[in-house]
Amino acid sequence: MPVTRRNFAKFEGEQFAVDPVVKARNEDKIVETKLIGGDHSTVPFNYRMRLTDGKWKIVDVYLNGYVSQLALRRADFSSTIASSGASGLVKKINELVDKQMTGG
Repeated sequence: MPVTRRNFAKFEGEQFAVDPVVKARNEDKIVETKLIGGDHSTVPFNYRMRLTDGKWKIVDVYLNGYVSQLALRRADFSSTIASSGASGLVKKINELVDKQMTGG
């Protein structure tokens, strides 16, 4: 299987470490994970997961353990709606999807 490099520019021995102890937060579960760099630096990120239709799904990612990516997107999209309306939001989402599809 070919390696996809959408989110990583290069590989230099990085590894993922997943804490086997999952924490409960109300009906959600928190999975603590670290990206360990080739230089042994670490970037913590946690997944918030929720049981939906019998399957566990990621509903948010916390970069550095506490910065909610969902909240950042929500704030970004809210400001777009405030400044450009619904059509501006559609345009922004299309641009983000295009960027992801082209690996940009």
